[in-house]
Amino acid sequence: MSERYVEQYERMRRSYDRFREIKPGLTDKISSDYEDDIYAFFMHCYHLKDWVKNDTSVKTRMPNIGADVERFINESEALSLCADL
Repeated sequence: MSERYVEQYERMRRSYDRFREIKPGLTDKISSDYEDDIYAFFMHCYHLKDWVKNDTSVKTRMPNIGADVERFINESEALSLCADL
């Protein structure tokens, strides 16, 4: 996972685009594909932190990035909910 976090960020953005396309009126008819897209977005969103923490180009410039990212996640209600999924 030493690759740049930008790859995961882009993956999260693509996942968000698919999530955003789900129409609210279809909630009673959500297929497993839609459900998979919803879970995938939240997983990609949450795990972006792991990519940031393990990106050597970030760790070189910001040696405390791991603690900073964890604090940010823990202080964010939305991101804490992602962790619970």
